[in-house]
Amino acid sequence: MRRLAAIGVFLALGSACSTTSRTIATPIPSLEPISDFFARLSPRPSVSPPTSPSPSAAAQSASGNSAATSRPGAPRASSPAASSRVSCPSGRVTAEVTDVSASDTGDPPSSNGDRRYDVSVSGTATNGANASVRGVTVSVSVHANNERATSYDVSVPQTIGPGQTVGWSGRFRYRGRSAPQGEGSYASVSGWSWANAAQSSCPV
Repeated sequence: MRRLAAIGVFLALGSACSTTSRTIATPIPSLEPISDFFARLSPRPSVSPPTSPSPSAAAQSASGNSAATSRPGAPRASSPAASSRVSCPSGRVTAEVTDVSASDTGDPPSSNGDRRYDVSVSGTATNGANASVRGVTVSVSVHANNERATSYDVSVPQTIGPGQTVGWSGRFRYRGRSAPQGEGSYASVSGWSWANAAQSSCPV
């Protein structure tokens, strides 16, 4: 009987020793910070690779910047405003009468006694500007003593250079009680233009 009790105690002690040894062999979990623990549990954000511009976008960017930038060493094209800038000349053209002659046409006088005369007028035109001029029109005014003045236009066909003087002449019909004379007759320039087409917009 005692032997059986001793065997039971021995078995109980063996069972307790085996349980204790298993409990001690189990590793104790490490005590890590709670923030690191949850950081491992939460999903990490996915990192997408950097996007590169598409060829069409790069081409548009290159074409958009080509106007603002130029290649090193490449000559720059002059702007339209700089190439179209013109230095306008200055000065004016003058004219004067040098001779007036008149002859009666022989036609019967009008009801008020006026007669008709063929008048020849000549003079000069001087270009006092610093550029050549063309298309000069001279307005000639003639009249007889105590008569009304009549004006006629005479065209100067040639181009007149700076400082040059050219002659002009004209013929026209005058009506009055007496023939016009040189005294009191005069000429003025009523129109002209610059000979250089690039200066056509310049004032005269």
